[in-house]
Amino acid sequence: MPSGTRPQPPVGTVRYALSGTFGASVWTNVQYMKFTDDGTQTSADLKSIIDAATTAWGTRIKASLSTGLTLTDAKATWITGTGTALEYDSSVSIAGTASGSVCPAQVAAVVNWSINQYYRGGHPRSYVQGILLANTTNDNVLTSAFQSSLATAYTNWMNDINALTATHVSVVALGTVSFQRGNAWRVPPVFYAYKSVGVRNFLGTQRRRVGGR
Repeated sequence: MPSGTRPQPPVGTVRYALSGTFGASVWTNVQYMKFTDDGTQTSADLKSIIDAATTAWGTRIKASLSTGLTLTDAKATWITGTGTALEYDSSVSIAGTASGSVCPAQVAAVVNWSINQYYRGGHPRSYVQGILLANTTNDNVLTSAFQSSLATAYTNWMNDINALTATHVSVVALGTVSFQRGNAWRVPPVFYAYKSVGVRNFLGTQRRRVGGR
């Protein structure tokens, strides 16, 4: 990591963190959005979009995940200017609906997000817990059917978010923020919209992430 303080995300971006529990462990997945607004930024618009995005997560994703996994919190920070932001924190309770024996807490499906940039390492991905053993082969590979269905679920969620609008927000794009390049901080950092979604066939591990955020 470069020395010094990491710069703030670009103006107009929203850090969107979904957190929850899986048995005794806790998890957090972080995404970014880019809002195109008409010059007015309001807490009501932020709430509207984040609530809709979180509801869409339940609609699209929960069917793929164990009943032992629950989404409990959605927190967003909208960078409205240099040194200014609006924040929103929503408590929710959205549980997975897939029943059966599950993989250990440190085991996760790896969702790969594609962007229009080529570089080595550090590509955006999400680690998703709550995978049923029945959706794996030899305990380390996802079945092709589940791999495809999970990719479809996340693609639909991305498309749902990209279709959202609010009173003063005309365009929403789900994506990531690149904070560094060539072992140096980017000033300012750069937002990249996601273009497509894939799921790796081999399972990943959370390593030291289990039990903390």
